[in-house]
Amino acid sequence: MILKSLSDKWLGAVAKSDNTKRNYSHAIKAFCEFADKDRDQLTIEAEKEIKEGLLMRERSVSDYVPDFIEHLESKNLAPNTIRGYIMAIQSFLQLL
Repeated sequence: MILKSLSDKWLGAVAKSDNTKRNYSHAIKAFCEFADKDRDQLTIEAEKEIKEGLLMRERSVSDYVPDFIEHLESKNLAPNTIRGYIMAIQSFLQLL
């Protein structure tokens, strides 16, 4: 699908090493599972809200992030691991 191609291009552009690609992919997958949406659904939702003129902070996808951070913290992940997840999520959301 075209949207998957877009997110794959994003991953190739932001992550040069295989380890970073794997970590970013894992973070995005975890975020999507938490939001109960796949990458395409998040992209379509974001595009719709962009066309409506909503700022990033007003978009529904932004509402998932604080709850996702709490979810990661509840799993007792190390702070650096959580930061890595958030860096990947922020980069992905900038694509949207």
